[in-house]
Amino acid sequence: MLITPDILEQIGVGAGDQIEISVSDGALIVRSLTVAETERKKATTTDDSTATIRELINEELAARLVEHATGVEVSMVDGRTLLFHHADDPQLDEVVKRAGVKGIKLRQSAKASGATVDDIMESIMDRHDNLFRRLAEGVK
Repeated sequence: MLITPDILEQIGVGAGDQIEISVSDGALIVRSLTVAETERKKATTTDDSTATIRELINEELAARLVEHATGVEVSMVDGRTLLFHHADDPQLDEVVKRAGVKGIKLRQSAKASGATVDDIMESIMDRHDNLFRRLAEGVK
């Protein structure tokens, strides 16, 4: 098969560029390899594409540069809210359409928020002290 330089130029392919040749519905498709790869990536990340809930959560963690989360709340377009507190939850591997996910809220762990265990324990003890003080004073 002979493809002239004029035809290659019209489709944005220059001398030495790699091309992908495929057949679809009886038509011969010739395109640059970079365009083909870009289109494949777009096809896999469209709103209609599917992913597991685990993949969506991992994408959200990576996007926010968060290493750990103590819990994750996934809101679905159909009104469901799914809560996850551990990585072994079998629902995390449920396959969903990306367009079906309304939002993902991360409940950050102390490690992710920068608090130390001592800070957390001090906060808990302060809350307990305040509660016991209010109980000792009685209901007003």
